[in-house]
Amino acid sequence: MNASKAKSATVLESASHTFIEQRILIFCTRHPKMKFTLECILTDHEGAKFELDKEIEDLVNDGILEKQISNVGTVWYYILN
Repeated sequence: MNASKAKSATVLESASHTFIEQRILIFCTRHPKMKFTLECILTDHEGAKFELDKEIEDLVNDGILEKQISNVGTVWYYILN
């Protein structure tokens, strides 16, 4: 097993993540090189935008996701390897 798969497995196995966080992490592990916006995840999630934004920010604060803001103000997220 390579290092990125080992890290992904460890992150996904954590019982401390909420259901929404787990869904975001599964999405990220399926598309590890992809940057995504909050709206991208919202199309796959029936929850409120505020709730999802909070969950993503928690993953950023935990050092699992990285947040990047483009020069036109678009906020992108991606999983850290």
